[in-house]
Amino acid sequence: MIEKEEVVAPKLKTNTTKAVLAMNGYAISNFVYMVLSKILMERHSVNAVDLMLVRSMVSFVHSFTHMKLVGIEFIGEELRDKQTFRTLFARSIAGTIGFAGLVFAIARIPMGFV
Repeated sequence: MIEKEEVVAPKLKTNTTKAVLAMNGYAISNFVYMVLSKILMERHSVNAVDLMLVRSMVSFVHSFTHMKLVGIEFIGEELRDKQTFRTLFARSIAGTIGFAGLVFAIARIPMGFV
């Protein structure tokens, strides 16, 4: 009688599955945000800059709360380095400009259901 070998799935040393789930979650939440933004801008005449502010504040509160729960410093040792701070600041400005472009592009998209 031949014994069957037990097949064991290899353990991944990376967080690939978590990363894929996080990216899909972000894509879905971004789609929902865009649809809700379009509805608010068209039907309720909400300013795009106000939508950007609300999304940024929700993101900040979520990130800050997560950092405090995990025990990470808000301004860590890495940010005290001037070059790292400059790089992070430049990235933040570029991200804000890109996000503003996205929100104003959403405002320009014609939607039939709105």
